[in-house]
Amino acid sequence: MRARSPSTGRLDDRARLRDDAYTHKRIYLLEMMGNRSGRDVVQSGVASRAHLIVLPFFRFLERVIEEIAAALSGADMALLECTQP
Repeated sequence: MRARSPSTGRLDDRARLRDDAYTHKRIYLLEMMGNRSGRDVVQSGVASRAHLIVLPFFRFLERVIEEIAAALSGADMALLECTQP
């Protein structure tokens, strides 16, 4: 049995979430700690190939939120990652 570091285990879990979303046609929103810099959510989102990564200092315009909602309503699956507010 291969030993896993804590960071490797977390990335494996996120990859499983993405695979599960694809298999079962689901949209997952993963909220992470790190509401100041967002470094962890960026690294995790890139590693797990998230479809949208929201950083703590982003403020979306209403029209952008509507575009994202419209895109997600037609999506079969997605993995979204954000930081806690």
